[in-house]
Amino acid sequence: MLCNYDHQRRVRYQADVFLARVADHPDAVVLTDVRIAWDMPSLKAHGSDMMVIFGLQIIRNWSTFDVAVEGVRPTLIVEVTSLETCVLDLEVKMAHYALAGVPLYVIAGAHEQRSEALVRALGYELAGATYRRQVPNEQVWLWLEPLRVWIGAEGREVYCFDEQRRIGDYATLTTIVIESEEQVAAAWAAAKAEARARMEAEVRAREESAVRREAEQARREAEARAAPKRACTRSSRNCAGCAARGTGP
Repeated sequence: MLCNYDHQRRVRYQADVFLARVADHPDAVVLTDVRIAWDMPSLKAHGSDMMVIFGLQIIRNWSTFDVAVEGVRPTLIVEVTSLETCVLDLEVKMAHYALAGVPLYVIAGAHEQRSEALVRALGYELAGATYRRQVPNEQVWLWLEPLRVWIGAEGREVYCFDEQRRIGDYATLTTIVIESEEQVAAAWAAAKAEARARMEAEVRAREESAVRREAEQARREAEARAAPKRACTRSSRNCAGCAARGTGP
């Protein structure tokens, strides 16, 4: 089935968030649009929108994830549903995933209510051989324990939440990082310019102070040279200047 832009965007967003949440688990993968072959002859392979799998021994480049070969099954499967696929996701796939023993199943996306297209997130936990619907919190968020993250609808989109804040999509976060880096670079450039201006001002101040000191020293030396002349009187017998001019007594 061909996927529209909204479907691709929602899958990409959730996959990015989930990848970040399992980044410290080397045995975990997040797979999107990969077929899964079950270890049960009664179940045909499914094409799930997204799977989170833990406990892997080897990470492969799967086009089909074979449960029998890998020895583990998905911990979480997410179907990003649309008005065209919501019945399939809510009925057929739910029954199949329960039979396959998938512990947690989430349906996120569009549904129709009173002829209006809305967005929601529904979570189901495996209880025995059937699924039990998760109870959301006050914000109508669902807790995904394996990923330690909340998921829920906000406006006309499904988002993930970390504690009390919404986790932005990769493009938004990248833009924020770029803007932050630009702001840091601008602040750093301004700080360097300010430091350079301050240093130049200090150099000028030292140079001006040196000029003033030299001028003061020159003035004092000039006054020192002029002082003996002012002190000289005609009554001084030892005044060499007066004797030389023949003006002494």
